[in-house]
Amino acid sequence: MFNQRLGLPARPVVAGAIEAIVAERLMRLDSRSRLVVEVAALLVRDLDPAMLAAALGWSRRTVAAALERGRADNLLVATAATGRPRFAHALIQGAIRAQIGSERRRTLHARLASALERRPDAAARPDELAHYWWEAGVAARSRIYDERAGDAALTVNASDAAASHYRRAQAASESGSPGERRLAHKLTNLLSLER
Repeated sequence: MFNQRLGLPARPVVAGAIEAIVAERLMRLDSRSRLVVEVAALLVRDLDPAMLAAALGWSRRTVAAALERGRADNLLVATAATGRPRFAHALIQGAIRAQIGSERRRTLHARLASALERRPDAAARPDELAHYWWEAGVAARSRIYDERAGDAALTVNASDAAASHYRRAQAASESGSPGERRLAHKLTNLLSLER
């Protein structure tokens, strides 16, 4: 498929080429480094070596060495201001995510959620916890954090984000349960305020 006007390959061909390059670079990494880079690709916020170490149960030194190997293969770069690692491009991060099988992705998201729950700042990050538990397929946990994230979004007048979190929490609730009715009430109140 080509862009007729410019005679260039259309975006899907480019995306496929990037995925092939990323797959080849991942295969050059040892299994430990590949796992660190894959888990890093699932992070919602900045690439946090401490979070990766906690999720994997490895030392920070082991994680740092794995990230350095990812940087050597041009998957990662150092942030200019802080020197912390980040993906060289969002397309690289997306290509890595795409190559993780669904069952493995659920397992890795659960590990990230569990690691984040143990952090002292966990209460301030309900949106991330909701995301990780939802992606892990643990509806009961994602429901709790989606409701908290919706409540937090309302405090900063982010009504679209609040509605999105409440809807997902409601979808994860048992039909007719007190929690489902509470979420329906929150959504009704939110939508009536927007009119």
